Amino acid sequence: MSKSVLGRGLHSLIGDNDSPTASERMAYIDVDLLETNPHQPRQVFSEEALRELADSIKENGLLQPIVVTHKEGGGEGFTIVVGERRWRATQLLGLKKIPAIIREVSRKKLAGLALLENLQRQDLNPVEISESLHKMNKELNLNQEEIAKVLGMDRTSISNYIRLKNLSPESTKALLDEHITMGHAKVLLQVGNSEKERKLLSETLAKHLSVRDLEKRVQSLGRPARKKQEKELYLSSLEEELRSYVGLPVSITPKKRGGSITIHYKNEKEFEQIIQSLKE
Repeated sequence: MSKSVLGRGLHSLIGDNDSPTASERMAYIDVDLLETNPHQPRQVFSEEALRELADSIKENGLLQPIVVTHKEGGGEGFTIVVGERRWRATQLLGLKKIPAIIREVSRKKLAGLALLENLQRQDLNPVEISESLHKMNKELNLNQEEIAKVLGMDRTSISNYIRLKNLSPESTKALLDEHITMGHAKVLLQVGNSEKERKLLSETLAKHLSVRDLEKRVQSLGRPARKKQEKELYLSSLEEELRSYVGLPVSITPKKRGGSITIHYKNEKEFEQIIQSLKE
């Protein structure tokens, strides 16, 4: 993933991170008044890396302010937009205040910025990326094309990461713990059977199979799993197409005979949106 592309995505969302604009202000904020971004994709923060950052701040000071926004709902305090690692490092040092740029940021941008900052400044695990993209898809009602545009990523990459949600719990943990790679995970997704997937995962870990070796093992299982995967991908593509049309989440449930198409809505306004779309 190109950092230059990510850089443009981050800049388009938040602009210059070093100094406030005319509509913003700089302030020294009590660290206790700050809360983490609820869309933060990083699940694990390296204690060693945080300690190194804290040592750097102790020696050189905090060279770049963090960026915060007012809490949603107007409560006291702020939500961190960019700079959670710096905030955590200052806590290790026992500092009471931290320099911050106060900026108004929408909920959609808050989610995108949390992901972009981590992608740009420190490698994220594929599972963490998948979780974050899935939240943007479900909670912010953004389709894959919209997410790709916000983040400056291609749609295929977005789709591959979101599909990781279909991995078995065992495979997900192995990927999170870096016992397998994204390449292994993509191959395991082709299996289409949880039990077979778990057996292949165990074999991969025990024999240290390469991605190519795992591909050969999956191919030896025959075509049925492949056909099932192709069908699931087709249905997923149709769901995304319908979602783009009505602007709301859509799920397709095939059965032995027939099936159902469900359009999910949360309120009367979204219900009217569905009716209007069907009339057009």
